Amino acid sequence: SDPERLVVVYENNRQRGWEEMPASAPNFLDWGSQNRVFEEMAAVISDARVLTGAERPERLPTARVSASLFPMLGVQPLLGRTFLPEEDEEGRHFVALLSVELWQRRFGGDPDIVSKTITLDGKPYTVVGVMPAGFEVLNHPTELWEPIAFTAIDKSGRQNHIFSVLARLKPTVTIRATAPIAREALITIGDFTVSRTGSTAGPLTVSYAVSGSATAGSDYQPLSGNVTIPAGSATTTIAVIPIDDDLVEPEETVQVSLGSGAGYVVGTPGS
Repeated sequence: SDPERLVVVYENNRQRGWEEMPASAPNFLDWGSQNRVFEEMAAVISDARVLTGAERPERLPTARVSASLFPMLGVQPLLGRTFLPEEDEEGRHFVALLSVELWQRRFGGDPDIVSKTITLDGKPYTVVGVMPAGFEVLNHPTELWEPIAFTAIDKSGRQNHIFSVLARLKPTVTIRATAPIAREALITIGDFTVSRTGSTAGPLTVSYAVSGSATAGSDYQPLSGNVTIPAGSATTTIAVIPIDDDLVEPEETVQVSLGSGAGYVVGTPGS
């Protein structure tokens, strides 16, 4: 889950002196479609529901959350599954995740609870999973989670600042000349090292541009313009291999500048 890349995103209104405000649903949706720095985003709002059934009615502390929240936090359910992206849509949101405490207290730890129907505020919801003990979001004790399912009122309420927003930053990539001198004599290879922050679970392909006074194909072997940091590693190298010839030439330069990409942001130094 890369906790060092998890952040809380706020709105502010400096003209009125308001800092760290919750977000409105329209702003959250705009951030999701327009931002270039977050890998994932999730909205959360605390709520309450009345659970009815065989026992007496019980008012529960609940939360509406984006389906993206659970994979973003790297949390797996104790039973069943978490929410599907399509369940964030209004009308498809009648599913629920139970806390382990609610599951044990109200349902006796029924191992077959998944796919059973419960009644919340008079409406039927299907239980899709049970969350592990101790799971909380933003230190809000919660006994049941349901999909965010923005309503028409939510989507039209740009001034309705009620949603907490969590996000995971994209990994940051940087580059350094770790073997800054390449020579034709004895073919001394120069190296640039590309590094990334965050998880190394999967490969990450980074684009780059090459400039400088040296000429690819005559002074050094051409570079591809892309390099992949392999899974399990935080770094990789770009090798500058000189081409030996009989010409007497002055010192020449090769500069590599990282390009933007969908899966990362370019940090400093980026060139």
